[in-house]
Amino acid sequence: MLGQSGLALALDRDALPDSPGGVLTPATGIGDALVARLRAAGVEISAGPC
Repeated sequence: MLGQSGLALALDRDALPDSPGGVLTPATGIGDALVARLRAAGVEISAGPC
């Protein structure tokens, strides 16, 4: 996940959300670009029963 985050930041700049800068969480800074990379790599995350 860390590697895909770095690749998304480096290679998918056009897919990243617009931001004026500052401190962003991974979800707001990388968001859908990271989700697309993780899905393409076969990563599945699911929540089990509570």
